[in-house]
Amino acid sequence: MDKQEIEQGQVAAAPVTRPSSWPKTLGIIAMVFGVLGALSSLTAILSSFFPGFLAKMSQLPPDFYDKWSFYLLSSGLATLFLGALLFFGGLFLTLRKPLASKMISSWAVLKMVLGVVGNYFAYQMQQEQIPLMLENQKKLMEKASPEAAAQAEQMVGMVSGITEIATVVGMVLGMAWLMVLPVFMLIWFIRPKIRKEMVGWGQGGD
Repeated sequence: MDKQEIEQGQVAAAPVTRPSSWPKTLGIIAMVFGVLGALSSLTAILSSFFPGFLAKMSQLPPDFYDKWSFYLLSSGLATLFLGALLFFGGLFLTLRKPLASKMISSWAVLKMVLGVVGNYFAYQMQQEQIPLMLENQKKLMEKASPEAAAQAEQMVGMVSGITEIATVVGMVLGMAWLMVLPVFMLIWFIRPKIRKEMVGWGQGGD
C-alpha cells in the first residue's frame, strides 16, 4: 500500500462533523416568543386610541384612560418593537447568521430595562384604578339596599388591603417570569463555545 492509498484511507475514516442543532431550536423558540410579544402589544395600542370606549366598558371616569393613553401607546409600541427584534433575531439564528447574536442580546437587555420601567408604570396605573373600581362597587351596594350601605365601607377597606398585597405579589412574580428568557439568552450567547461557533458562521462554516 503506497502513501497515497494510506492518506485516502485516513480521510475516509475521519468522522463527519454534523452541524449543531441548537441554532434551529433556539431560533424557533425566539421566533415564537417574538410573535406572541408582538401580538400582545396590539391590546395596549388599540386601547390608547379608544379611551372613551374603555371608560364606558369599565365604568371608570374617562379622565383615567385619557391620562394613561400615552403610557398604553408607548408600552404597546415598545412591545411591538421588541417582538419584531426577537422574531428576526430568531430567524437569523435559524439561518446561522452571526448578526443573530447581537440582535437577540440587544433584545434581552432592552426587554429587562423596559420590563422594569413598564412594570413600574403598570403598578402606578393599578394603584389609581383599584380605588375607582372599589368606589363604583361601593355605590352599587349602597343603591341595592340600606343595609348594604353599612357594609360597603368595611368591604372597601378589606378588599383594598387584599388587592394591594395581590398587586405587589403579582408584580414581583411577573418581573421574575419576565427576566427568565432574557437572562437565559444573554448567558447562552456569552459562552465561549457558542461565540466561537458563531464566528465560524461568519467565515462560511457551519
